[in-house]
Amino acid sequence: MKLLNFLFLIFSLYCSPPSYLENDPNFKYGLESILSYKGEIFTGFQVTPFPNGVTRTAEFKNGLQEGRTYDVHDNGQLITEYFYSEGKKVGIHKGWYPSGNPRFWFEYNDKGESNGVHWEWQENGNVYSVSAYDNGKLIGQKVWRKDGLVYANTIYTTEKIYGVLGSKLCLTVKGDESKKKTDSF
Repeated sequence: MKLLNFLFLIFSLYCSPPSYLENDPNFKYGLESILSYKGEIFTGFQVTPFPNGVTRTAEFKNGLQEGRTYDVHDNGQLITEYFYSEGKKVGIHKGWYPSGNPRFWFEYNDKGESNGVHWEWQENGNVYSVSAYDNGKLIGQKVWRKDGLVYANTIYTTEKIYGVLGSKLCLTVKGDESKKKTDSF
C-alpha cells in the first residue's frame, strides 16, 4: 500500500500540467486567441492573483481554456466557478458573494451560447434579474430594484421588444433619495 501511495505521489508531481502566473512575460496570445508559453502552445494552469485577495485558476489545453476556471478568496472560499470546452463557455457558471449567498447562475450550451435561465442575485439574497435564453438569443428578462419593485420586464422577438425598459416611477418610494436635490451640480 505504501508503494502504491508513493507511486501516485510521484505520478501526480511529474505528470500533472504545469502552473504559471498569468503575468509571466513568457505568455503570448496568437492567432485565434491561442495561448502559448515560451513559444509552445500552452497546456496547464494559468494562475492570476488579484489585489483583493482572490486568485483565479484557469485550465488550458492546446492553447484554449478547457475544463474548470475558478476564483478562490485567500480564506479558501470559492467565489466563482466556470467551465470551458475548446475556449467556449459551457455548462453551469456560478458565483457567490463573500457572505456565501449566491451571486449568479448562468447556463451555456455546447456551442458557448447562453441557454436556459440566467439568474443574478443581490448581496442580500433577493433576486436582481432573471433572463431566459434560447441557444444564444435573449427571449425575456425581468429586473428588480433593491427595494423589490420591478424595474424592467421585457420579452424579445425577432421583430420587437415588448415590455417596460428602465422606466421611472411616478411616485416617490419611502426611503428612496434618488430625487433628493444635491449641491454637486
